[in-house]
Amino acid sequence: MIGYLFAAVFCLLYLSARKKLRDTGKEFVANASHELRTPMTVLKGFAEILQEHPNISGVQLKEIAGKLVSTAHRLEKVVKSLTILTDVEWASKQFQSIDLVPIVEECSRFLLSVCPDAQLSLRSEAPSVPVFADAGLLDMALINLLENAVKYSEGPASIAVSIEQTAGEVRVQVKDAGIGISSEEMRHIFERFYRVDKGRSRKLGGIGLGLSIVKTIMEKHQGRVEVQSELGQGSVFTLVLPKK
Repeated sequence: MIGYLFAAVFCLLYLSARKKLRDTGKEFVANASHELRTPMTVLKGFAEILQEHPNISGVQLKEIAGKLVSTAHRLEKVVKSLTILTDVEWASKQFQSIDLVPIVEECSRFLLSVCPDAQLSLRSEAPSVPVFADAGLLDMALINLLENAVKYSEGPASIAVSIEQTAGEVRVQVKDAGIGISSEEMRHIFERFYRVDKGRSRKLGGIGLGLSIVKTIMEKHQGRVEVQSELGQGSVFTLVLPKK
């Protein structure tokens, strides 16, 4: 009797997990389709205008061409983000002993090269911080956080990056003085395709996958990403890794 009961409970749990996975997959496909549909509709619309009006003026042609190029870039970014997320989820772990400090330094230099107006400070408790990790994935996670710090700041971004160590953890903190996140939005920011400021995200080309990618990367490292924020007071994102 106990054996049958155990089997029944196991079967229910298995079916529930399968349903949750299936529903999550459907939601992801629906969201991805929505993100792809919008730029594709724009491209189709402009293509039809050109087809129906072959003698369009040079000014109008230039304007349409500009919108076609910007929409194509948007579509390319959506596809690239989806590809990166899939690659991260299915990537084999290329873990090895690495020094975290030069990775953080290189990411900081990269940000300043593309956002020279940003003000960035970097502090590390030690000249060398060894971790067992995938350097490429950590680079991707940190760049995502740094770019978000710039994207959600009014005017030149002010960013403080620090590397700290505790008894069993290494923490990389990215603190900004940007627009902050409300308590309601904090519950959703790691969901795929969720955008805190949708107008700002659309303007800057964000599609709401960056933090989902960061979370997936940290889970692969048996770590986590933490966030503290207050609307209008900036945000603090922290990558937490188990100590080597």
